[in-house]
Amino acid sequence: MSEVFVDGEEVVFEGETPTSPQEVYDLLMTALSEQAKAVTGFVVDGQDVMADEQQVPESYQRIEATSLSHRELTHRVIREFLEKMDNLGTDLRAYAKNILMIGWSEVFQRMEEFTGKIKPFADLLDNLSPYAQIYSPPWKEGLEKLAGEQAACLETVLGHFEAGNVAGLSDDVSTILAPLFERSRKFLREEAMPELEGEPGGTS
Repeated sequence: MSEVFVDGEEVVFEGETPTSPQEVYDLLMTALSEQAKAVTGFVVDGQDVMADEQQVPESYQRIEATSLSHRELTHRVIREFLEKMDNLGTDLRAYAKNILMIGWSEVFQRMEEFTGKIKPFADLLDNLSPYAQIYSPPWKEGLEKLAGEQAACLETVLGHFEAGNVAGLSDDVSTILAPLFERSRKFLREEAMPELEGEPGGTS
């Protein structure tokens, strides 16, 4: 007999238990979203198909799903970003100096490396926006301001790449992008994280 557990508790379905893991996943996503939660793990017969990016099998004996509230998930995303990207400001300033000492062709060749370095920063603010729009935390306005500055800065930086403007690229990376990251990091640590760590609906 097939079994489904969410956060260690067995799920009792109305009617027959679905036989397809995909159907179970869709039902859980719908039910949990109504509780302001999201599925964060989906283990089908011992294989976490979400974490391992495996194809969802057609049948199962036991499914064990885990969930987090949108609040907890947002907190985790920010925490992991801050832990992994803490030195990005220093790295960007070093990059800004280095590109002045190499040929443009090499700078252009390293464009993909550069975009890969800043992509997590760009993605983070984008990924936080839906949470801020839905739940309107006290830091919503600050996030929107930083996201707007980031979008404008990245557009300018891309324009320097396209124009082959090494001096402009170096200047904007060191004087605009790096400080913007550091202000964003400070904002997340001092405003977003404390609020997310507090009680829902309360103050920190």
